[in-house]
Amino acid sequence: MARTNVVSRGAIEGLLAGVAYWSVESFLLHVLPWLTEPNALYMPPHAGFTAILLLIYAAVGAAIGAALGFAFRIVLPGSAADTDTAALRIRAAAALVWSVLAIGSALPHLPRGLPAWYFLLCFSPIGLILIASLFSSVWASRGRLFANTWVAITVLLALLTVFNRSHARPGLLAGALWLLPFLGAAVAVSVLMSRRSLPRTLLSVASLALLVLAASFLLRQTARGETQLSAGGSPANQPNVILITLDTVRADHLSLYGYERDTTPNLRRLAAQSTVYTQAISAGDMTLSSHASIFTGMNPSWHKAHFDPAYEGGRPLDTKYPTIAELLSAKGYDTGGVAANYLYLGYGFGLDRGFAFHDSTGPKVLLGRTEPFLLRDRIRNSLIAFQKPWQYDQAFRRAEEINDSALAFFDREKTRGRKFFGFLNYMDAHWPYLPPGRFAAMFPGADPNLRTGHYDAMEREILTLRRPISERERRHLISQYDGGIAYMDAALGALVEQLKQRGIFENTLLIITSDHGEAFGERAIIGHALSVYQDEIHVPLLIKYPGENAPVRNDDVVSLTDLAPTILTVLGYASPHNMQGRDLSRSSSAVGSDVVSETFTHPLMSKWSPRFLRSEQAVFAGPLKFIRSSNGGRELYDLARDPDEQHNLSGSQPTDSFDSKLVQYLKAAAIDNRRKAPAPAGNGNLKQLKSLGYIEGK
Repeated sequence: MARTNVVSRGAIEGLLAGVAYWSVESFLLHVLPWLTEPNALYMPPHAGFTAILLLIYAAVGAAIGAALGFAFRIVLPGSAADTDTAALRIRAAAALVWSVLAIGSALPHLPRGLPAWYFLLCFSPIGLILIASLFSSVWASRGRLFANTWVAITVLLALLTVFNRSHARPGLLAGALWLLPFLGAAVAVSVLMSRRSLPRTLLSVASLALLVLAASFLLRQTARGETQLSAGGSPANQPNVILITLDTVRADHLSLYGYERDTTPNLRRLAAQSTVYTQAISAGDMTLSSHASIFTGMNPSWHKAHFDPAYEGGRPLDTKYPTIAELLSAKGYDTGGVAANYLYLGYGFGLDRGFAFHDSTGPKVLLGRTEPFLLRDRIRNSLIAFQKPWQYDQAFRRAEEINDSALAFFDREKTRGRKFFGFLNYMDAHWPYLPPGRFAAMFPGADPNLRTGHYDAMEREILTLRRPISERERRHLISQYDGGIAYMDAALGALVEQLKQRGIFENTLLIITSDHGEAFGERAIIGHALSVYQDEIHVPLLIKYPGENAPVRNDDVVSLTDLAPTILTVLGYASPHNMQGRDLSRSSSAVGSDVVSETFTHPLMSKWSPRFLRSEQAVFAGPLKFIRSSNGGRELYDLARDPDEQHNLSGSQPTDSFDSKLVQYLKAAAIDNRRKAPAPAGNGNLKQLKSLGYIEGK
């Protein structure tokens, strides 16, 4: 190789090294999960961003290689630069540079259970070969199968991938053994890439990169199965059922409920021909416990699907409790669920049971979140400055996307002449509070300097009582939260209009509610899953009964456990004996039994602050609300006079009857749950739960 060609050959070797890093990174992120995880958990990164990264890595690699070639031209004796040995040494040097970049990116973000010393120790044999090849022509020739980017990067990233698994993590002793298949594959690729003919090597690398790139564009997470006919014939004259949950929406932020901002004009219009329940209470303060109560008609202490120290992320719903989807499927209804909340409503926690068609796919965002230990995360963070927050930090599918999938399901069912139960879940008011487009600026208070990354530190400081939420922070969060509600309301209006155009609306039992609310600094609480105060459990509830065309207002205290028995009653079916909810339809009274709401020890927040190391239950009796805490706390509020729960009456009014009632409630629940517990939800959603702050972990 002539001296004048060392720089150009270095650029080629560097480009190949960049493509090698990209190929290994993309394979482990795109292709391997598709091969090893259930389709319901496969969350492919954005293919367009992956293609952009190929160009970036190739260009950076070429620049690194050219610089190395220039250095070798100066350092190597004249004769040495005329041999292919120089190319091998440049290849080793390029691999070493990419390894240093990979290690530097990974060390601050190592997965739990992977110590830094072990991470470096596993790489050390390859690292020593790279260094030896850099300084020795003999080692460069003999170690060519190991002294390249394919092997070095595979060892580094495969180790991170192995320990980043949400289940079946190896111990340190087994960790090295888990690497052997990856190492063998990398050596096989390096044999293919070590041909002396440069054109053939380039062709081989290009072919492999194209295969990985094709996989990035072609591999997709898809909804579970095509819609299947349920057992038995479809009920001929029965109404359809559509249940919609607006995740994380508190009732007092809806203009339908008197909020000063006009967040829900479409719901107000729908209320003109529906029943609005003004005092609806969620059975739980987080998605898992609340939706399990909605689907089973049971309180959380009975169905046990809630935070539990023995279950990372939460305890799955036991199969002994049938869901409303299972019950209606057995009656001949086709069932379809479309959920933006792929964490708790997707695969693994039992809330997808009974849905023949279930779509809980994740969002496809160009600069969406990725694994923090990868170089692509550094590139992503440098590019997001050129986009709006909703274009890169979007964590869930938009309501419009949920509508599209649900309407496709409704159309298939109408074409088949089948009755259906459809469940929709919108997520646009949930953290990270990123309403799209005009909705982000719809209400005053938005602060462009308060980006999503500010939230984590703010949350911890507030919950640990280091400081209160500032007015600036509160106004910003609420402006974006209200914008998210307004966006979902617009999507609801569009959905209702489509139902009318399709002739589905009139003969449909339509239920719109929320699973829980959200706190914005009240009592030094931010977020949800932390209390049974009204800001977390008072939720909207609107029911459009079939054929109803006049407004009805119901001021009774009702529970979301009432929804399942209400659906069954309206359809003419009896409710199972274990349902604790009541029928809310107009033919029956909503008064008669107690409404209970519960919170359980948050696995992460309780480690931050001992004040959350407790469970609590709230029971309602008319305007009175009593809260009993496992740490001994007792609170009594008159919500008619004190809706913000500022004046605790437990010291001035007797609470023994309330306390005794909740004690008996918990005893009865304990007796009912002496059966063997369900298995933990070992699934890929745990990584997302960690990233969204529900559980601890890197």
